[in-house]
This record gives sequence, C-alpha cells and structure tokens, in this order.
Amino acid sequence: MKQISSVDLSFIIKELKQLDGGKINKIYSQEKKDIILDVYTRGMGKIFLVVDDCKYVYLSTKKEEVEEPSGFCMFLRKRLKNGIIEEISQEGVERILKLKITVMEETLVNYYLYFELFAKGNIILCDGKNNIVGLSERQIWKDRDVRTNSIYVSPKVELSYRDITVNNLVSEVKKNGSLVKALASSLGLGGIYAEEVCLRAGIDKNLSEINEDDATNILNRLDNILDSKIFPKIVYHSGEGDVGKGDILMVTPIELEIFKDNESKSCESISACFEEVLSVSRKEVKEDKKLSKYNEKINQLKNRVEEQELQIEEMGGKIVENQNKGNLLYENYQYVKEIIDGVKIDIKEKGLDDAKKSSKDKFGGKVKIIDPRRVEISL
Repeated sequence: MKQISSVDLSFIIKELKQLDGGKINKIYSQEKKDIILDVYTRGMGKIFLVVDDCKYVYLSTKKEEVEEPSGFCMFLRKRLKNGIIEEISQEGVERILKLKITVMEETLVNYYLYFELFAKGNIILCDGKNNIVGLSERQIWKDRDVRTNSIYVSPKVELSYRDITVNNLVSEVKKNGSLVKALASSLGLGGIYAEEVCLRAGIDKNLSEINEDDATNILNRLDNILDSKIFPKIVYHSGEGDVGKGDILMVTPIELEIFKDNESKSCESISACFEEVLSVSRKEVKEDKKLSKYNEKINQLKNRVEEQELQIEEMGGKIVENQNKGNLLYENYQYVKEIIDGVKIDIKEKGLDDAKKSSKDKFGGKVKIIDPRRVEISL
C-alpha cells in the first residue's frame, strides 16, 4: 500500500486535531518505529494515536497487545507521561507530524515530538529549544545530520505547493521538462496528486512547457483539492500490470477522479480506513514475530541436541580407544613392567640424561623417557 503523501497528512491532521488538549497516559511500541500514544481527551475519552512503521498515522479506539517496550519507548514514557498535547501540526509541507507537548516537571517544560513519515522514517524528541534529546535512530543526510545534542532541522524546501506562484510554476515545468514531474517532485505534491491536478485541469501531464493561463488553471485546481471535503476511501488496484485486482492500492482522504474506475470502499473517517487496512497486517507482524521466536527456540534446541550427540559420539570413540589401550597393556603387562623397572634402575644409577640415551640404544626408540615419572612405551 502506498505510503502517505504530504497532502494526505494535511487532511489526516484535521482528524488528529481532536487530540489537542489531550493527556498522554502511556506510550507503547511494537517495533522500533511503531509508537502508540494512549491519550485521554475530554471529547472522546481514551483514544490511541498510532504511528505505524513511520509510514502511516491514524487514531484508534482499540488497544493493541504489545510486547516489552523498547529502550526508546521507555525513554519517551519517562519524558512525556502525563504530558498535555498542546498542538498537532504539519512541519511545513513535509511529511512530518509535529506534536507540541507540555509536561509538569519542576516547572512546565515544553517538548516537540516529530514523526518523519518519509524514507526510512524516524521519531525525534526535542526540548523547548528544538534541541534533540532522543531519537529512534541517527540518520545522516546530504544536507543534515539528525542526532542527539543537535538542533532539529527539517529537510530544506525551496518551493512548495502551498506558496507557489504562476511564474514559479511556469519556470519549474520548463526546468524539469515535465509538468507532472515539477508538481510531484519540485513542489512536493507526490505522484498521485500531481496527476489528479493535471486531470482536473484538463492539461496533458507530460507537457514540457506551460503558459501563464495553464499555470493559473493548475493552481486553481490545486486549491480546490486542498480545500476538498474529507471523503475517505480504501482504493483497490484495478488489476493492471503485475498487481492483482482487489489488492489495496492506498487510502485516500478525499474523492479523487483518477480512481473513479477503481473499486473502493468508503469509511467514516481516514483513521477508520487505515485501521481496517493495517490492523490485519499489524496482527500478521505480531504472529510472524511469535512464530519467529518459536522457530528460533526450536533451532537453538536442535543445535544443542546436535552438539550433545557429537560429544557423545566423540566420547564413545575415546571409550573404545581407551579400552583397546587397556587390553594391550594387560596383554603385555610383564614386558612393560620389566621395562619400567629397568628404566628406574638406569635413572637411579646413570642419571636422567644417560638413562634416556641408554633406553634409545637398548629399545630402538620404542621407549622414550620424558622425565623420572613419565615413560612412553610403544607396543
């Protein structure tokens, strides 16, 4: 399923605004980049803000079964428990969800919790001065280093779909050589909404140049999209290409003309769509983890059994070898006793060095004196 776009997030935040003023009771995590905030609000009571793998975000009324929290989750609990969500917003036009949280420590302390919902994803906690105090992982980019004890800086954006002008758009299309590419990449609309704008404007998305009238038309259609009434749907693939018909394509927060021929299902909210789609996959992840741990334990036991069987086999070989040595010694007991008695006399009368030389001449290398207490005899 397609990851949420900047435009998607702008509509989702309208739903998340219900959490403004809510109190954070507890924080849970299933994976490194999964976070669930247990929030109490006056209007809705207890509700859960779910961030799924830093790709999707939605509200849920159901508490999931979670395993032991990660170290980062425990860190967030310590800092943010009983905190009040003062404001939920989008960082510019980036796919970054920002929560301003106030916590009573010795005095009122402000924190900013950022969820980066792009690329590998990241969760970053900053103090009131936007200094990073904790994050799910350090990430180094071409133009920024996201690490603790540094000021949090979001990705640089030269132009955005919210403040683009007619002249800027004309210039960007010419520079990119494609209308849809300029809208999707340079302006940050993403592919789906870039194509939707072109479709509504009735302009070929592959144009390499546009005039001012075209640009005005496009920006008007863009404004219409951004001001659209929320009408969430689960949209399914049409079955073209390698993707099977009926597979989930994406969740759309508004009615999109480019999907008018696709099968879809309406939901009462954007969150309800995501919850329906993702609850199954999240359950499968849990079951896979349990099965993986079970298989890991089984493999550990199998390896232990194999090691023990090998040890038994080696011990069995040594037992047979020692039995053979004992039998050989018993059969040659008198011969061995005479040699040992003779060696003792030689050592006593001639000394160790002369006794070693004498035994070599006398027995042809079959007897080797190591020290007065150790003699090797080859039979």
